Amino acid sequence: MIVRKTAVFALLAAALPALAQQPAKTPKIEPTDFKDPGKITIKYVQGQKERYITTTTARAVVNVEVAGQPFTINNDSTNRGQTTYTVADVGPPAKIEIVTDHIQSRTKVDNPMMPVEITINDKNVKAVSNGQVLYDSAKGGDNAMAAQFTEAVKQLGKKITITADADGKAGSKLEGDPEAMETMGELLGQGLYGVIFKGQTGFAVGDTWDVETEIRAMQAMKMKQPLKLKNAYKVRGTALVDGVPCLHIETTTTAKGSDLDAVMKQAGMEVDTKLSSFGLTMTGNVYFDPVQSRAVYTDGKGTVEFVAVGDVPGAGKLDMKAVIDIKSSSWMNAAW
Repeated sequence: MIVRKTAVFALLAAALPALAQQPAKTPKIEPTDFKDPGKITIKYVQGQKERYITTTTARAVVNVEVAGQPFTINNDSTNRGQTTYTVADVGPPAKIEIVTDHIQSRTKVDNPMMPVEITINDKNVKAVSNGQVLYDSAKGGDNAMAAQFTEAVKQLGKKITITADADGKAGSKLEGDPEAMETMGELLGQGLYGVIFKGQTGFAVGDTWDVETEIRAMQAMKMKQPLKLKNAYKVRGTALVDGVPCLHIETTTTAKGSDLDAVMKQAGMEVDTKLSSFGLTMTGNVYFDPVQSRAVYTDGKGTVEFVAVGDVPGAGKLDMKAVIDIKSSSWMNAAW
């Protein structure tokens, strides 16, 4: 998550360099007696900083046909990142500055044409195929293959600013570094803190509410028309997360679309793509601390499936059918 990264926004992680070089840790979560926290709003304190450690794993099976030649790509990846949120202006709407501090990752791509393993430790990037080094940032110099391996690190250390309201929903505009804005455009209109409230004045176990959002960017893919997401929330009770009393909210996010125009980044190129079908189902949990007014831990899992056709410059028609299974978690102010 890098909080914004509810599982939804990791959905194309398989297209990016992404196996954390250490196992993901989780907080201690224990049941506790339910207590209604009353009205919840996202409180913004001038200058307040929060850091989020996000871990996302993805397994993708992609059936591809390029210029009449079919093959299957299997992709296993895990990405661990740290992002800092700083309240620059309490508003309303509040202005939140967001900086990606760290990325650790490794991706293993089983491609019959060229298997590749990519590792990232912040700005250190290395790609190896069958024992041959394709790219190594430590070597320096120009490399024609660099663009396809370094996309994920473009946002490191670069600041963007987004607005947010008292229910935790982000605004529709980003400001800041152009490369970081391109990479993090998935934030627009989404829940910055794991859940979007609707002005509730109290909660009971079993309470439900829905929020509809739209997205135009999903990691390696940009939609030319917005895709609608249905975000459903249900109060499961309360829990202690590392001893902190939290409201436990179950989340479900679904999306379905067809005949969607998009631009997909593949091997450093932008490919105009038509998605004949697209489906997404993600479920998870948010543990929201009403005192800190933040989700201290979130997790999620689900599947994305799509069928697409595009035109790859110099290679011809591209047909693609992908199934991506995803797991993700985000932990507030955890140690890197």
